[in-house]
Amino acid sequence: MNKLRYTAGALASLSLFSLAGCGGGAPVQGQSSNGQRAPYGAPMGNGGQNNGGISNRNKVLLVAGAAALYYMYQKNKNRQGNGAQGQYYRSKNGRVYYRDQNGQPVWVNAPSQPIQVPAGEYEQIFGRSAAQNDGGVIRQAPAGW
Repeated sequence: MNKLRYTAGALASLSLFSLAGCGGGAPVQGQSSNGQRAPYGAPMGNGGQNNGGISNRNKVLLVAGAAALYYMYQKNKNRQGNGAQGQYYRSKNGRVYYRDQNGQPVWVNAPSQPIQVPAGEYEQIFGRSAAQNDGGVIRQAPAGW
């Protein structure tokens, strides 16, 4: 019975020491990252320091499939000239094409890999907020396209 008590006491003291060492990580509720306590119910900030997050200006979204094709068409539909960097058109059947140097249509397929689109450009072309994206690859073009 003494061995059992000794073992239980040793385990209890080990668990107490291991839990005591866990307090040095993230700040607790009501305490800011610099260690100062905030008044109860006050929002916790970082003291006006830049948290290094990505602003909308630097954010890039991944667009693939129909959404990528829509983006490419919208971006190039008003350009001048021929070729892949020139003006894009939509056919009667809804497909996207451009004209090569000889004036022949070249059908555009969705890229095999997602393309990177700046958030501001995405919002302008798609008419939706970039914040609505959950961080995944956007594959769906706007309805009715």
